[in-house]
Amino acid sequence: MAKTVDKDLKERLAKIDDIRNELKKAEKSATKDIMNLLKDLMVGNPLIAGVRWNQYTPHFNDGEECVFSVQDPEFKFNLGAPVGEDDNNENGHDEGWYDEWQINDKFFEKRSDVLNYKQVEECKKAVKSIQAVFNKIREMEDTMKSMFGDHIQVTVTADGVETEEYDHD
Repeated sequence: MAKTVDKDLKERLAKIDDIRNELKKAEKSATKDIMNLLKDLMVGNPLIAGVRWNQYTPHFNDGEECVFSVQDPEFKFNLGAPVGEDDNNENGHDEGWYDEWQINDKFFEKRSDVLNYKQVEECKKAVKSIQAVFNKIREMEDTMKSMFGDHIQVTVTADGVETEEYDHD
């Protein structure tokens, strides 16, 4: 009787391991699909030069547990020369990269001399599509960590996906 229970338990545990492995494969495949979708959105929307994000485990969290997370995306546009104070490097970003909260109607109004109404609407739609895809990325933080690593900046452009080390201190 004990051998039967032991054998049955081993079979169940083996099935659980198989399911976990299949889930990991599916998550990695989904992540690659998401990266390809982001790249396709860049190709299909030439006004958007790229999207990037930082992902890391903080070194200190005010006494709380330090947990890996994917940070908010930043966008870069092919909109010509920078205009106005929003284009400064005041947020600590490289010139030309914008936090998603900076991309609003005012952002596009300042560029009305280089963009027509149709381009503005297409750009807004593309930003919303990228944000929707990015919400899926946030749901897969463990997979993103295993795919790209910790303390990394991931940049997606029409040319592909690039990573570089990121220092968040």
